Amino acid sequence: MIHCAPKRLVASFAARRAIHTVTDLRSDTVTRPTKGMLRAATEAPLGDDVMGEDPTVNALEEFAADLFGKERALFCPTGTMANLAAILSHCHYNKSSEIIIGAKSHINLYEGGGYANIAGVSSKQVVEDENGYMQSGEIRDNYRLDDDDHYAKTTLLCLENTHNMLGGVTLPASYIDQVGNLAHEELGIKVHIDGARLMNSVVKQNISPSDLIAGADS
Repeated sequence: MIHCAPKRLVASFAARRAIHTVTDLRSDTVTRPTKGMLRAATEAPLGDDVMGEDPTVNALEEFAADLFGKERALFCPTGTMANLAAILSHCHYNKSSEIIIGAKSHINLYEGGGYANIAGVSSKQVVEDENGYMQSGEIRDNYRLDDDDHYAKTTLLCLENTHNMLGGVTLPASYIDQVGNLAHEELGIKVHIDGARLMNSVVKQNISPSDLIAGADS
């Protein structure tokens, strides 16, 4: 038997479905552009980016550099590419470079080993605590000079903010400043932040992006 439900009942079911719609937060990669985003992309003024003549890319890079308080910015299509470009830029001058990274970091686990097979650097992996911190003592213990021909030279320390595999915990500016000071003043190395979700950390801490990452180089 087929029974036709009253319009009011159908509307009620539709409303319940709308209320219980699940938002997919597995990854930013499952999102889709809005109509406004698509329109902005198709109508953006273009130029030759290789020649530095793309006004949209130039404006974006200038905006980002100002927002994060850095000298320059470089547009990259993906976070993995951005991390790899940073590692290459910090380590290119030393062909026996080594980086210190978190054992549970995205760079270590989910970027195809690009730091090794493309950038050609080795890594020392430090286990982060529940707050996403690598402790200063462990960073020191994993730092290596190139005063022994058997060693690679530690060149870069990589952080992740927010930390994906630790439930999205945020690294505060005080911690970034602390390890930045350790890296710059004591160890003589650079600091890179994987900031795929950095703006979440900015909102959580109610702080400006430039103040949050002042202790980092990229």
